[in-house]
Amino acid sequence: MKSLILTALLLTAGTTYASTDFPVTGIETDATVERSEMQLDELPEGVIRTLDGARFTGWKPLAAYKVKTENASYYEITFVRGEEIEYLKLNEEGGKIG
Repeated sequence: MKSLILTALLLTAGTTYASTDFPVTGIETDATVERSEMQLDELPEGVIRTLDGARFTGWKPLAAYKVKTENASYYEITFVRGEEIEYLKLNEEGGKIG
């Protein structure tokens, strides 16, 4: 039992140590991201064309957001099919990003 507890402690300590070895970069804070909900029928034509494609047959769009960052602007759409949820990021022309 002691060896099991010791092993768990060592694994936890090793994981904590390993996660601090590398600096985290490229994370956007809430201050740099503006996210506004919009109606699906307000999406640009290129995004609507992509969503009407065969890849999304059977998926139901739930929500759409326009996201603006310091460097980019894109649309984020949330889909559901049964219990599955998928998030998609598209540019103005309907091209997938990220």
